[in-house]
Amino acid sequence: MKTATRYCLLFLTLLHTSISWAKTDDEVEIREVIHTYFQAFSEAKAENLHNVFLPNMDMIGNVRGKPWKFEGSKLAEGLKSREPEKLKTKIYFIDITRDSAIAKVYNVNIETGIAYTDYLFFLEVEGKWKIAHKGYTRFNEKVSK
Repeated sequence: MKTATRYCLLFLTLLHTSISWAKTDDEVEIREVIHTYFQAFSEAKAENLHNVFLPNMDMIGNVRGKPWKFEGSKLAEGLKSREPEKLKTKIYFIDITRDSAIAKVYNVNIETGIAYTDYLFFLEVEGKWKIAHKGYTRFNEKVSK
């Protein structure tokens, strides 16, 4: 009887673990948006940003100790004249509630060591996840290439 109980508990634990670790369709789509967003910088493709931003997307962060606000459309325009960047990214988490979500993403330019922690706010509009807002912090980091 003890063995049967142990196997039952083991089975239930494994079942719960696999369910809780499964990615939802929404999370998969948001991860694709994040990938496309950072790919825009890796390939210097402004159109990638237009595909993932809501039209009125904006961002805010501290630059030299002062809040700095910027429109997503201006970021996309500026990307047209930039060189591709070698980025390393890591998604810390994605939290989804119905038609809104937030993701915390670390990224660093491998060549310059300029790093960011981005807080991306998403809205699902007409069945597609888009970046509505970005808050970030910028810092320098030593990177092993």
